[in-house]
Amino acid sequence: MNNKFRLILALFALSLIIIHLITLDYSDLSWQNNSGSYLGITSMSLIAFGMFSEIRRVNKQEPPPKK
Repeated sequence: MNNKFRLILALFALSLIIIHLITLDYSDLSWQNNSGSYLGITSMSLIAFGMFSEIRRVNKQEPPPKK
């Protein structure tokens, strides 16, 4: 998996977070009313965090020695 795919996946997750934030019912923030949005925000946040941290980890690695 290359960094370009990771970046696309992270940006897709961030866009889904924004969509879930837009669809929240702000007049009633209870779990019963917004459970799908809360789960979506949580899961997409974890995916985006994982992809961004993986990009940083790969970029910090030393390149393999050339023969």
